[in-house]
Amino acid sequence: MNAEEIFGPKGLISRRMPNYETRREQIEMFKAVVKAINESQHLMVEAGTGVGKTFAYLIPAIAYAFSAKETREDTAEGINNQSVVISTHTINLQEQIFHKDLPLLQEILGVPFTSALVKGRNNYICLRRLNRAANFQSELFETSLELEELSRLKTWSATTKEGSLSDISWAPSDKVWSEVSCERDNCSGKKCSYYRQCFYRLARNAVWNADIIVVNHALLLMDALMREEENNILPNYDVAIIDEAHRLESVAQSHLGIDISNYRVNYLLNSIYNPRTNKGLLSFIPPRITPLRRCKESLQSARNAAETFFNSIIEWHENEAPENGRIRKKDFIPNTLSAELSRLHFDLKELKDALLKKKNLKGTRKFDETELNAFLIRTASLALELENFVKQSDESPSPDLSLPPEARLARGGEGRGTERVNTTNTPNGVYWVEKRKSRFNRPNIILKSAPVSVAESLKKILFGRLKSVVLTSATLATSQKDGLGYLKKILGIEKTGEVILGSPFDYQKQVKMFLTRDMPDPNDKASFLPMAGERIMKYLNLSKGSAFILFTSYELMNRMYEHLYPELEKAGMAAYLQGKDLPRHKMLEEFKNRVGSVIFGADSFWQGVDVPGAALENIIITKLPFPVPSEPVVEAKIEKMEREGIDSFMGYFLPEAIIKLRQGFGRLIRTKTDKGMVVILDNRVVTKQYGRFFINALPKCETIVE
Repeated sequence: MNAEEIFGPKGLISRRMPNYETRREQIEMFKAVVKAINESQHLMVEAGTGVGKTFAYLIPAIAYAFSAKETREDTAEGINNQSVVISTHTINLQEQIFHKDLPLLQEILGVPFTSALVKGRNNYICLRRLNRAANFQSELFETSLELEELSRLKTWSATTKEGSLSDISWAPSDKVWSEVSCERDNCSGKKCSYYRQCFYRLARNAVWNADIIVVNHALLLMDALMREEENNILPNYDVAIIDEAHRLESVAQSHLGIDISNYRVNYLLNSIYNPRTNKGLLSFIPPRITPLRRCKESLQSARNAAETFFNSIIEWHENEAPENGRIRKKDFIPNTLSAELSRLHFDLKELKDALLKKKNLKGTRKFDETELNAFLIRTASLALELENFVKQSDESPSPDLSLPPEARLARGGEGRGTERVNTTNTPNGVYWVEKRKSRFNRPNIILKSAPVSVAESLKKILFGRLKSVVLTSATLATSQKDGLGYLKKILGIEKTGEVILGSPFDYQKQVKMFLTRDMPDPNDKASFLPMAGERIMKYLNLSKGSAFILFTSYELMNRMYEHLYPELEKAGMAAYLQGKDLPRHKMLEEFKNRVGSVIFGADSFWQGVDVPGAALENIIITKLPFPVPSEPVVEAKIEKMEREGIDSFMGYFLPEAIIKLRQGFGRLIRTKTDKGMVVILDNRVVTKQYGRFFINALPKCETIVE
């Protein structure tokens, strides 16, 4: 595969795209990816904005996968042992790759490769469950609005080709979608009467026969974890390309832990049976079935135990817990709930056995064995998760807790989106409780755990299993001296090629950066807010709006918005506050269309946002984005590093903040014609010795210190 023939001035891409410009950095990345795949090596590539990295890795991926067509190992499902998986963090990049880049490359290269975009199972409608919901509306739904949504979904299901949420022009409620969506625990497989029409099966078949498979990091990790049980989601593959690789650690931490809320517990119990509304699974069962009464009794016992359990957690949180809710000892409260959930499980099993014996009797026609099996798995799983959370355990459950084998099969979390793998324990984990306000004035209690380090897990399930993993992002390096060393360490990569490529953009001409020496310390909230407000207005007036104002905390963001809103209104600048009125994608859409407007944004606006042109000409960074020391995982990392004799500031806080600052800076220049300013209001970048590490990590541009 000749780079010049593809990327050169007279190459395949130039002939198809007249405005294409050959970029040395893109060719270098292409060659490095080809070499890594062909030689079965791992590779890390930092490629600056504008390099065109998606083409640089997609073309080698296509060549590798397509070359295996002749040697494909055919099975009943058409498994291709040389599919290539492309993983991204953001939906925007996934859709760009699948809907734009891959079709374009098919035209350019003239290679008839196949591709598939993988979505979580919960994104698809289940025709069996939809038909069941339509037949038994009164047992499942309470309001006319829910019934109207169900009717609309029924009509839509007859015309949709894809059967997924993204194909619906309106948003069904979580309640209705949860009754009709495809779920692993609720799937009858080949026994289902809708098997041939099943949208999820058809999508899965497309994936199983695809050369290029596009996923997000969460699905990539879920598949890797489920391979431990020989129950994979994706076909066999030996090459993965991970874009936006700087987010892999945070996604892994979230998927290698436990996440249980009182709302999840209540939802499960109410789905089995809600005595207030007489809805749920047990409402389908005729009263003469003997175990029904015992099931309702054990369900009520589980409900009472759940209330006692979560009230104990609230009391602990209010009276004993540290401010961050971290749990530092095992059995921090009595586990009153797991045993009751286990009892409920066995009573439901008896109910199932009784129904199967009498399934021809009048009234039992409503019995759905698949739905009941799902609740058997979920009750068992939840009992085990709670037991391991309270015990902070990777040990066996307590001998007095009778848990069925189904417990190990469960996959947690009802709801839409990517299915979550809830591991039953968290090795080297940190455990904590979050208490949030809900719209119903009742506290939402969330039990969480996460591994302090994901390195060993990723080494086992990804880097040790695959012959070649390519990790890329515009921001992987933390300094010239350390290069990619920081991310190599936290991700558990031992042997890998390393390439750092700059950007083809001329930052000296395209960007002015303003630094502020005389600002108060950003941790001095009383002094910082008014002076920062003055500076923000000064720089907004210079750019005539068209700005992102980026914050590290929602508290400061909300206070600054309230402080500046009257001035912005007076200046005619439309202001958008993250989390206030509009969903993020709608806010961005309006921002792009309304040049001169301003977004007040927190974490998700620092990265993964692409706004080229005049709509965004100013990035104002209020505070250097250091991790918050009091957050449980961060606190545990600090303690681990101190035990190992490592300086946590230089070894963790600084590299994390540098990567995030580079991401924030990178929102500004997306094309060769973009221009604008970056403002850093945190004076520590000038006054502290470590400030030079931040400046040196950013692209060289005209810098003004005020």
